[in-house]
Amino acid sequence: MSPSNKTIAVLGSGPKIGSHVAALFASRGFNNVALLSRNAERLKEDQQFVLEQAVKGGVKNITIKVYPVDLQGDPQAIRNVLKTVETDLGPPEVVLYNASRLERSSMFEYTENALEQGYRVSTIIPLICIS
Repeated sequence: MSPSNKTIAVLGSGPKIGSHVAALFASRGFNNVALLSRNAERLKEDQQFVLEQAVKGGVKNITIKVYPVDLQGDPQAIRNVLKTVETDLGPPEVVLYNASRLERSSMFEYTENALEQGYRVSTIIPLICIS
């Protein structure tokens, strides 16, 4: 892949780490950016932010695509979206897995469901993303 055609996929895009990392990579030569998150409205905002930052950095040719997907959801749906990203933009050279599940609770008072969901997001889904 030529230096002028590099792809980053940000799984768990958001207004802090996700979109800012995407913008940094976009300003440093990654002209294909895939933003994935369950919040479709916020994805549009993240897309606009990354575009603005890339333009400020002098980037003229960039493709930023958004993919709504629940990274806590159906593993097959996640696989399908990742295939779509690869078809649309090429195989990512960089994948940032920035998804998390945060739940407030007093120490040692987590429900079984909360523990299972946390394990799923932090362990199982990343394995699906790299397989």
